[in-house]
Amino acid sequence: HEGRRQETTTVYYTPGGGMRLNTSVGSKATGWHGHIQVCDDPNKPQDVRQSRVRTHKALKNSRDWWEDTMPTRLLRDGPTGRVIMMQRLHMNDLAGVAEAKGYTTLRLPMRYVPAKRCVTKWGGDRRTEPDELLCPARFDADAVEKLEADLGGRGAVTAEAQLQQNPQPEG
Repeated sequence: HEGRRQETTTVYYTPGGGMRLNTSVGSKATGWHGHIQVCDDPNKPQDVRQSRVRTHKALKNSRDWWEDTMPTRLLRDGPTGRVIMMQRLHMNDLAGVAEAKGYTTLRLPMRYVPAKRCVTKWGGDRRTEPDELLCPARFDADAVEKLEADLGGRGAVTAEAQLQQNPQPEG
């Protein structure tokens, strides 16, 4: 079914008695609890390339899942942690909401912008030169230029959001 998300839940058990549960936004989490929650890319780029109503709904679904469901799935008998890893897609995506709520944010743009250097208490962006690439061994200058072109050109709204982690207001 095109446009319909597949709800998936997979459980992995470790030899040491631990486990990892993989699930997706909106999938079942009832009965599963853990000390650390990691959310990786809760929205797809196509989620925010729809009508304003559908974009709003997709972003709201991921925010509601993270803010209303997942906190009740943390075990409270030891240290806990919640991590969101994602490319920015929209001003109101989960990363933007988390940052506004005080989450520690590490922002690593594809091309280094000295004025926006990001550092946290655990580390930060180690680059020093303007436009220095994030990982040239993986994405060299030619690959980044092609990617930027595919996303509408350097400075385009999509490239700014996804590559530079700098989403722009609608309109």
